[in-house]
Order: sequence, then structure tokens, then C-alpha cells
Amino acid sequence: MSFSEFYQRSINEPEAFWAEQARRIDWRQPFTQTLDHSRPPFARWFCGGTTNLCHNAVDRWLDKQPEALALIAVSSETDEERTFTFSQFA
Repeated sequence: MSFSEFYQRSINEPEAFWAEQARRIDWRQPFTQTLDHSRPPFARWFCGGTTNLCHNAVDRWLDKQPEALALIAVSSETDEERTFTFSQFA
């Protein structure tokens, strides 16, 4: 799937698209509804679901690929670039 097709799907079928993307995340409690738009302009995404950002961003990758690149930080002031592996966050 090209980027353009990927993007168009997110626009044309937002609930299905984001439900599919959310399945790539580990959930402590699975969500029961992808989108609740019953109170416009407010929207609630992944209703009933709970997850852990640290687990999904770092912890679940430590055993599989501890030395893989996890983050590239570029300073907008000095233009200095620093890289970090998953094991450096442990």
C-alpha cells in the first residue's frame, strides 16, 4: 500500500483505519468502541481501552531488539544529533 492509499484510507474510513492501527498496540484492557462522536465537536477514541505508553514505546522491544535505534534527537538550537537504543532507556 502506498503512502497516498494509506492516507486516503485514514480519511475515507477513519474508524476502520484507526481500529486496525490500534491492533498493533498492546492493550491492558481492549477498547470496546473505536470512536464515540456522540457529542460533537468532541470525540472519544478507543473507549474503554487502557494501555501503557512506556510498555508500547520501550519495554516490549527490549527483549526483541535491545540495541535497535529507539530515538533520534536533533537539537533545533545546536543542530546536534543524538541517538538512543532501547536498552539505554531501560
